[in-house]
Amino acid sequence: MSKNPKVLVIVGCSKRKLGYDSSVRAPAKDMYRGRLFRLVRKYCEYMGFDYVIVSGKYGLVYPDEIIEGYDVVLKNENDIRRIQPIVEEKLQPLLKKYDKIIVVTGKMYRKVLKNLWDERFIIIRGRGYADICNTIKHAFPID
Repeated sequence: MSKNPKVLVIVGCSKRKLGYDSSVRAPAKDMYRGRLFRLVRKYCEYMGFDYVIVSGKYGLVYPDEIIEGYDVVLKNENDIRRIQPIVEEKLQPLLKKYDKIIVVTGKMYRKVLKNLWDERFIIIRGRGYADICNTIKHAFPID
């Protein structure tokens, strides 16, 4: 592994959004308003890490990609199967560029990624949402 590994962070979308219908359009990084998403975004920007977002509606989105508001979450295996091919198609070629892939998503969203796992993947886990937020918050020295 190189001295300065190239890192990709895969973060899950958040239920809290800028808006919930197609009249609201914004870059994905601004659409998602949940605490964990905002912390991960700030962390990635501070560290200079690239990141992508697993979305219940769009599959995989890039931070600057313009998306419409929506209210869709992954609830079951059918939802996973619906977005999995989209995520794999967009993510697979991207993964070749990275030495480490950090995954900060809920359990259902991690299942979407299962066919892509290899030794580079690191999952950030906790005893719940607040615990994961605190882990991310304490990982870097800014508010």
